[in-house]
Amino acid sequence: MSTVEAPLDDPLLAPARGRMTLPLAAGAPDTLVPGTSVQTWEQLVDPEAGWLDQLAADWAERGGFDDHRRPWVLTVFGLAHQLTHATVAHLLLTDRVLDLSGLRVRLRDTGPGTARASGLVLDDPAPAWTGTRADLVDRWWAQLEATMRPLVLRAGEHGVRPPVAWGEPVGLATVACHTLAEAGVEGARRLAEELADVTGRGELTSTEDDPDGDPPCWRARRTTCCQWWQSRYDAHYCRECPLHRSPRAATDPLPVDH
Repeated sequence: MSTVEAPLDDPLLAPARGRMTLPLAAGAPDTLVPGTSVQTWEQLVDPEAGWLDQLAADWAERGGFDDHRRPWVLTVFGLAHQLTHATVAHLLLTDRVLDLSGLRVRLRDTGPGTARASGLVLDDPAPAWTGTRADLVDRWWAQLEATMRPLVLRAGEHGVRPPVAWGEPVGLATVACHTLAEAGVEGARRLAEELADVTGRGELTSTEDDPDGDPPCWRARRTTCCQWWQSRYDAHYCRECPLHRSPRAATDPLPVDH
């Protein structure tokens, strides 16, 4: 297995919230720094392994939350953010769909009983599919849905309703396309519309410009939020949050290392 490490500093790939690791380039087990480990996606979502509980506990500690739902919403968000931004960028820029069957996650120990997902890992070069645009879009969603489903089910056990949980990958795919459009990549809006359509959950996102955004941004549609703005960091709403018109809204993003 060959893997290398590289953050998403390329403006064509950098997500709206800050640095992220592209699955094509993440730390190999033999190059891990102390306090980190690499787990398969199956190990990550296995209730017996407890990794998702540790990720949620890390969000709870960082946000000062005393309930289960909000840390689990953010756990789904964090993993969906990495998955969508990496796979959408790869699809638009290479006309190929990453094969996620060998997906692994790099985890960093953040304290007793807490951990943080610091990157996704695939073999380098990662296996990928080619085909017609329609086939690729279908393949993209089939993989992402299968990958996210056990995470959505686990979050549901902690009070996260399916529309909220599924809204993360669906809405964040739109946000990923918008990030690429801002960088001047052609075809981003068309891809956003195709991805929203193939999910069968297009009502959870929008590709229409929001003139009140700062800057104008396509965004996920929400009637509730993850409540991060209530955290001790006073981070307020995220850039792509549709609730940005609230008096509590601000342009401060989530912490870069999330």
